[in-house]
Amino acid sequence: MHEVASRPSVISIVWAGGVGKTTLAKVRIVKAILETVRESSTILNEFEVLLNYLRDFISGRRILLVLDDVWTKENHEWEQLRNSLTSGGPGSKVLVTTRSDEVAIMMGATETHRLGQLSDEDCWLLMNDVAFYGRSEEDCQELEDIGRKIADKCKGLPLAAKVLGNLYVFKTLEKSGITSWRAKYRN
Repeated sequence: MHEVASRPSVISIVWAGGVGKTTLAKVRIVKAILETVRESSTILNEFEVLLNYLRDFISGRRILLVLDDVWTKENHEWEQLRNSLTSGGPGSKVLVTTRSDEVAIMMGATETHRLGQLSDEDCWLLMNDVAFYGRSEEDCQELEDIGRKIADKCKGLPLAAKVLGNLYVFKTLEKSGITSWRAKYRN
């Protein structure tokens, strides 16, 4: 009877930059290794040794491998790693974050989750949590109108809302602080 090697299922997260793919999957693994394969055939031999070590190390173990921000659409690069993962135990998973549906397809994703943008209200709430943390209710009310307008410019990207919120964490409500918020909105 011929035994078929089981491959871990691949889950991909697809959307543009700044929507939180990396926040969802923080660990960056293997990308640098795959990039070095292109550099020279000498490194390829070292890479093959590393893949064999990986295969032996995970043998029979259930694993979760996170590949963050995958760009390459070259199937042969992924295939080398995938073949090393077949020794993993039942229930093993590979989580891939990418901006490209083509990458998810090439990697053989069994599940694909496309992240959408946040609503303007959600961007405001995120920015508000960061920018107004520890401020008085009066301060928050004074800047809410201009803050909401700034949050609307985030175009639904959580990273933009968080960065803008961080810009205003230390702004005081003196006249210069309010002027600064209005100047940022105009820009």
